[in-house]
Amino acid sequence: MALDPLHIGAWRREITVLNVNYATRFRRLWAPKQVPGAASVLGSRIHAIYATSNDNAANTLNFAWGKVLTRVGTTPTGLCSFTGGNAIVRSTGSFIADGWMAGERLVVVDPTTLANQVTATVTGVTATQLSFAGSTFGSNEAIPEGAVLVKLGQTGYVPIATNSGYSTSVLPENMLQPANFPWLAGRPDTNEVCGADDILLVACVNALTAGENIEVTAIGGDY
Repeated sequence: MALDPLHIGAWRREITVLNVNYATRFRRLWAPKQVPGAASVLGSRIHAIYATSNDNAANTLNFAWGKVLTRVGTTPTGLCSFTGGNAIVRSTGSFIADGWMAGERLVVVDPTTLANQVTATVTGVTATQLSFAGSTFGSNEAIPEGAVLVKLGQTGYVPIATNSGYSTSVLPENMLQPANFPWLAGRPDTNEVCGADDILLVACVNALTAGENIEVTAIGGDY
């Protein structure tokens, strides 16, 4: 882990919990925030990611980057909604102009209903509709303002040992290292850069049962 304060305006810590409800569903681990006094969101640097698990079995974490293409409730997007179990529609603006293309994977970050927090493959794109295979989404509903539609880019699988951080003999797992993210430089100030439209997502490859929790913590800062 690297905690050298390299070009950081404001430090923070984010914690994402994976449990029986969210295990295999991608959840937001990190997204940049606006630094006080800045005119807009610029970006972040993540200097450490570690994970703990109270599960008595080993697990594997799934990391992916999400590129925000559509921001719900903002100009020119307007409002969006899930419909028919196989489509996302919008009131104004254009999914084509946003950059969506058939074949890309999509995640809606922070929908109202858990059944709609799924990884979906786009099968068709028009200005006002994204199409998917039948029964992709579990509920017809409006997507709340402030939610985002992200294009998914796979980062990789990272194993996490049994009872990591919950045993005197098993330390928390260091995620942010070149062995897990090969493009990172192996130096004391190693960090992962997060742009203004980037979101780091995490899920568990395998299902979890009630009472089993994996906690993933990211430490970094915005600039």
